Amino acid sequence: MSTTTVTLRDAQRRAYREEGYLIFRSAYDEDRVQLMIDGVERLIERALAGACEIGWIDRDRRLPNRIGHMLHPDKYDFAFAEWLDADIIPTVEAIFDAPGRHSLFGMLASGGGR
Repeated sequence: MSTTTVTLRDAQRRAYREEGYLIFRSAYDEDRVQLMIDGVERLIERALAGACEIGWIDRDRRLPNRIGHMLHPDKYDFAFAEWLDADIIPTVEAIFDAPGRHSLFGMLASGGGR
């Protein structure tokens, strides 16, 4: 995967300052999405095997709830770190027009009627 280069238009910067958010449609290609799905599947396998703890919506149906601290050694997967490095951080830096730094990485998952 190559690192994303993000260039914002003046209208997007203005919208962010005024509204506080931006929507990026089709932000990730199919390969990136599949890598993330595979990473979550590996994490679910580790959790089911008892190698780490995650919350569940439905353990039997393999539906995780909110998962936090995904860069912690027991939950880490290369797909999460690469996604941050190649896609998320360049986007955040483009929005703020400054170097980015993150301290937590988590995700929300839903299913089972939630």
